[in-house]
This record gives sequence, C-alpha cells and structure tokens, in this order.
Amino acid sequence: MPCSFLENASGAYSAPVTNGLHEQSTTSLAPPAAYQNQSSSNAPTPGSLSDHLSSPASSQQQTFSPLDLELIHYYSTQTYMTMTSKLTAHLVWRDVIFQEGLKHSFLLHALMATAALHKATHHAEDSEKHAAYIKVAFSYQNAALAGYIPALSSPSEDNAVALFTLSALLTIWLFGSKRLPEALNAVKLNSSPSFLPQMAKTSENEPTDFMEILTLVQGINAVVKQTIHWLSGGDIDPLLKPPKENELPPNSPEVEASFQKLRHRMMSASAVKAEYPGNAVRERTEIYLERLDALQKVSRARTVLEHDQQVFAWPVTAELAYIDLVRQRDPIAIALFIHWAACFKCLDHLWWAKGWSYRLVKDASSLLDESWSDVINWPRKEVGLE
Repeated sequence: MPCSFLENASGAYSAPVTNGLHEQSTTSLAPPAAYQNQSSSNAPTPGSLSDHLSSPASSQQQTFSPLDLELIHYYSTQTYMTMTSKLTAHLVWRDVIFQEGLKHSFLLHALMATAALHKATHHAEDSEKHAAYIKVAFSYQNAALAGYIPALSSPSEDNAVALFTLSALLTIWLFGSKRLPEALNAVKLNSSPSFLPQMAKTSENEPTDFMEILTLVQGINAVVKQTIHWLSGGDIDPLLKPPKENELPPNSPEVEASFQKLRHRMMSASAVKAEYPGNAVRERTEIYLERLDALQKVSRARTVLEHDQQVFAWPVTAELAYIDLVRQRDPIAIALFIHWAACFKCLDHLWWAKGWSYRLVKDASSLLDESWSDVINWPRKEVGLE
C-alpha cells in the first residue's frame, strides 16, 4: 500500500493526519539498507508473528506493510496513553508527536518500535510472539537511529520536536527492553554532536543498569538545551511544564525522615573529610545538597498520578559532576540515586517502567557496605527488599 494511505484514509485514525509525507522529502519507511543487513538477525522472517505479517526490513519500497499498519494503529490507539500518566500529555503523544512522525520518518520508525515493544509485553516472555515483537522493535529502532543521529548535528525549528521525542524514547526503550538497540552501540558517537554523553565504561562484574540510565537520560537534557527555544510554549509544552507548587502534597514523614538521614550523612565530617580533603569537601557537598534538594521537590510528585512522571526530571537535570561521582562509586552519590530509584516505583503501573525501581535499588545497594544500611532502609523497604 503506498504512503498516500495515511492521507487518503485519515478518518481511520484517531490522530489527525497531515500530508507531511508529501510536502517533504523523507526516507522510506523500510529501514535504511545500511541497517537491513545489521538487523537481519534480529528481524523475524515473514510469518513468524502470523502468516500475513512481515519484517520491517522486508519491504524495499516506500510502502506500508501489514506489520507497519498494525504498529501504527496500535500506537495511535493504545501505546500513546502509556508514555505518561498526564492526561493533557496523552493528546500530545497521540496527535502532535504522531504528526511530527509523518514529517520525519526516523520518528515514525521510533513510534512503531515503541508500539512493538508494548505489544511484546502482552505475551509471555518465553513465547515466540514476544521474541518476534522484540526483534521487530530492534529492527525499527535501528532504522530510527539511522536518521536520528545525523539529524542531531543540525537541530532546527523543523526537527526540534522530533529530536526531543526520540531522545525521550531512547530511555523508554532501555527500560522497556532491558537493553539498547544495536545501532546505538554500533554508531561511533565520537563523530556525533559533542553535547551527547558517552555511555559509561564499566567492568563486567559491576552492575551497570543504573549507570547506563543516568548517562542515557543526560541525552534528553542535552537535546532540550539545544532545542528549548523552539520547544517552549509550543505544542509539546504539556510535556515540559512542571506542576505548580500547590499541586503537589508534602512528602510523608517517613520519606522526609529518610531524606534527613541522608542529609546528616552528607554533612558529617567523618563521611567526607577523611576521603576527600581540601576544596573537594566543599565542592562535593554542594553537589550532594543540590541533588538532595532537587530530589525532595520531585519526590512530592510520586503520590499524584497526574504528575508522577515528574520524578524523571531528577536524573534528566543532573549535572555531569554528579554523574561522575556515581561513576566513581561515591557512596553518597549512590545513596542519592537509591532514594530516587525508590521514588521511581510510582511509575510501576507503566509497562516500560514496571519492576525497574526494585532492580535499580537492589543493584545500587550492592555497591554500599553495611554502614549505609540505616540510610537506605526506606528505599529498600519501599521496593520490597526489607
């Protein structure tokens, strides 16, 4: 079916459709040739999902396969509602971002990849259908990244929304599939924009999930900084606007008590001076306090469904100085992350975030010795480890 399908059959979708595919020159919806060979081992053969479904890599022309249509429909009717709990943001994901996908095929590939990951969650992890949808998702992800990475070098008013959206989807992909697409690892990021953070290099015996997440979400912050003057006040403003102070309740006494334990540990001379003498004491303490103050604010959103995804603002806005401390296994920096990971449990109702709070608290806790058990008692209790 030709690409004009979307224009001629707009009534079939709840999302409003433009003729963006005809107004602009875009790449084919089939993954670029450079990624067809790379993804061939990941893409299921025709019929692996059902007799009429084909791999995204199987179509060489600018056409929609039955699988394309299935994923577009699923995103437009189901997946868009699972990106966030915020009702006003649902319309942005369904309408505004889908329209951007019609203008930028790398974003449309990304939305289809996300829908495939979402569909995979409805099948048992050891089932053939789950494996097939995961493979399809990675094939579409590689295709999306083939267009996204070059576009990062030329941010503009035209592609700002598409770049921001895909940078956010990268994190959802990592959470949703528990690994990154091949293309992100295959691309030489040293040839991409300098504002992109490099993935952390860790030893094989070190838990890396939380380090990968902290590093990857920095990409969202980097893209926002590059495009904010085009994004602010625009159609995706509901995704960027934080809740008002009076819209969030105070933290519970138990949560505040845990934060105060952490603050006391930060200010303790024995916790800092012995290991970091001189100016490093003041510098590190400033980093600690800034991150704790920010965490105390965003953690208030965890009990309000409409604003619970605001907890994501904490790692996104973290300065590289804090990321470096985590990478160095600084115990206070790790304890801060553990508290955030416990707050992240409020997103367990979303398919892509489910179970991650437990996993992150458990992995990060393994890097601290017994002297920290009292400080991280609430986070471990919150996720069911105590």
